[in-house]
Amino acid sequence: MKKMFTSVFIICLVSLTIAQSKTTEASQLDISHTSYIRVATSYATGSNTSLYLFDPMNALQNQSFNATPSLGESILFNVGIGKMLTRNIGIEANFSYLHGLPINVYRFSATTSSGTTHINSEHRNKQFLFLPTSIFQVPLLQGKLTPYIKVGIIIPMMNETKMMYQIASEDKSITNQYEYQITNQLNLGINGCVGIRYKLSNHLSVFFEAEEDNIRSFHKTASLTKQSISGSVSGQEKMLPNYMFVDKTYTNSSPNEVLNFPVSYNREAYNLGLNYFF
Repeated sequence: MKKMFTSVFIICLVSLTIAQSKTTEASQLDISHTSYIRVATSYATGSNTSLYLFDPMNALQNQSFNATPSLGESILFNVGIGKMLTRNIGIEANFSYLHGLPINVYRFSATTSSGTTHINSEHRNKQFLFLPTSIFQVPLLQGKLTPYIKVGIIIPMMNETKMMYQIASEDKSITNQYEYQITNQLNLGINGCVGIRYKLSNHLSVFFEAEEDNIRSFHKTASLTKQSISGSVSGQEKMLPNYMFVDKTYTNSSPNEVLNFPVSYNREAYNLGLNYFF
């Protein structure tokens, strides 16, 4: 998927360069409406990555898994405002609400003399993002069709993850469930986008975008919010109600301290929306 995105980006960049060198249409455009409001919705697929997951039963031995998708798989809702500074260069400020889809990752099965214990975890994240971006565009066909490129940063204003953790006996007759609320540190991301806009009227246009978001975050705390215990499962260790993720070498000084690790929220999003120019 990344190769496809890169190819589209290169093709769009080359097309923009050629169009800019060969067309004089931009000088004939009506640029009386240079500010706009945009609304969009999109579906994002998680990029392939090694996914680090918090394991509350064996917290001091966090493991990485080759999981697809990352925690970035989600539905996004976007609203923003933009301003074209010239016919070709502009800026945007976007706000996105990310409602993460449940990512069910099969963890492992632990075999003991008493049987096999099955462990599963499901992660679901919510983010409120601020995305300041710059835009480069080349209007074609008297401004009817406009391809563009956008580059910017991602500032998570809210970033939380809910984790459902399930421990079951070999025959699934006993199943214990725990729900942890995980908070994350503030970590900036990078945003890149190629898109095309079609003018419906002097005020209204529709657009489609292919977007790549690169976000890696670090956990801060994990708090137990719910639990349902039906019995004792072989090999299950004590579950602590609170964990602190620390940025230091593990010394086993505190049972609830967990060595911090990066968690991937990388994704590829496909946006469909409207611009209203004024």
